[in-house]
Parts: sequence; C-alpha cells; structure tokens
Amino acid sequence: MAAEPAYTWDNANPHATDQLRHLTAVLDPPTVAGLSGLGDLAGRRCLDVGAGNGTIARWLADRVGPEGRVTAVDLKPLDIPPHPRLRVVTQDVTAGDLPGGPYDLVHARLVLMHLPERLEVLGRMAGALAPGGTVVLHEWDCTHPLRVLTAPDQAAADLVTRANEALCALMTSRGARLSWSYEAHAAMEDAGLTGVTTAFGARSWRGGSEFCLLHLSNTHHLTEQLTGAGLTAEDLVALREVLMDPRLVLAGYPLYRISGRRPD
Repeated sequence: MAAEPAYTWDNANPHATDQLRHLTAVLDPPTVAGLSGLGDLAGRRCLDVGAGNGTIARWLADRVGPEGRVTAVDLKPLDIPPHPRLRVVTQDVTAGDLPGGPYDLVHARLVLMHLPERLEVLGRMAGALAPGGTVVLHEWDCTHPLRVLTAPDQAAADLVTRANEALCALMTSRGARLSWSYEAHAAMEDAGLTGVTTAFGARSWRGGSEFCLLHLSNTHHLTEQLTGAGLTAEDLVALREVLMDPRLVLAGYPLYRISGRRPD
C-alpha cells in the first residue's frame, strides 16, 4: 500500500515558529476583519481548526467574554499561551469527530486546502455547529500566480516565479488542492450550510516585508524538498537575497473568505 502524502507544513520543524509568525502577521489583519463582521462575539462558543500558534484562537477568547469559550485544535499545536477561556486540544482533525461542541462559530484558515480529506472535515465542521452557527474558512487561491510586479532584473523575477511553481507543485504532490478557495463555496452548500457567501482580496508586498519573509522562511522549512524539486543550493541563496531586496514587489495570493450558516 502506498504511503499517505506527508503534510507540507510540519509544526515540529525547527523553522515552524518563524514560518507561523510571518504567516500570522500577513493573515491576521484580514482574518480579524472578516471575523469582526460576525458582530458581537460575547457568549459565543468557538472552535479554531488548525490553530497553529493560536493567535486567532486567543483573539476569539478575548472577545467571547466570561460566558463564552474557545477550543483550539491542531495536530501539533505550538506553545499557545494560556487563556482562561481557551482550551487547546491536540488532535488529527481527519481522524474522527471534532472535540466538544456544539459551536456558534467554527473557523479554519489555510487548513482544508492541504487536506485530501477536506470534504469530510468540512462536513464535521458543519456538523459541529449549533443551529444558526457559522463556519468561516480563509483560504489562499494558489492557482493565481505569484506575480512579480517589479524585480532587480529579469533573472530575479524568473527565479521567484520558478521557486513558487516548485512550492505549489510540492504542495500538490502532498495532497493540497490549489483551487480549493473557489471550490469551497459549492462544498459548503453541499454540506447543508445556507447563506453561503465568498469575498476575496489581495495586495502587493515589497522585498523584506512579512509576505516575503514568509517565503524566505519557507526556503528554510523546505530546503530539502525544494532542492529535490529542481532548485539548486545556489538558487536558494539567490532567492533568499532577492526576497529581502526592496526592488522586488510581489502581488500576493488572493485570500478568500467563505462563510455559511447552519439553518436554525
């Protein structure tokens, strides 16, 4: 029997802390803006799936008030600081029911796109909702090329493009679905959720910014895998330099926010 594809981003990797720090710096502002649109969270019961370093779980815990509670679940959660209204659960979300429930809000960010069992997990997320509860997903559209708007020279632009293509191919080989962001809307409706809506947006990032630091961290997190995908050690050295060059400007991946509600 063939081995299951390994998850691309392993929190046990020594570079995971930096990778998640840059990721949250990029994604927490739009995530918070999207979740804030749900209104007053006081008293809500919330589940954050794939919580990572826990920044969004703790943000939720700050807002649910003394009558609310938040559960953060991750296969390998990092050291999430304690919070009186936050419970951290170590669990593989592909292997059974989600912990606790029912919930008024179930959130996942950049999780389901990486899981071959994404439809089953989405079904469990919908099933964990209380009547009237909401599922919110945040997913990058990685079918949209990482566009180089400006670069020190054409060779640098080509290297960034080639490295991103290698990264996306690696994720695909490990079970990721790069088009999941815009497929999730229909999947939510198929899961029985109603009032499904999708919003998305993107912005530019200059060399040395958090988005470029994230990609720089990725080159350390996945050095062996990227060299196995055709990049040389010299390529990685040059790539790390250009990602810090302010003459580089990238158009980031569009971030989709997809939400749907369990009928009352």
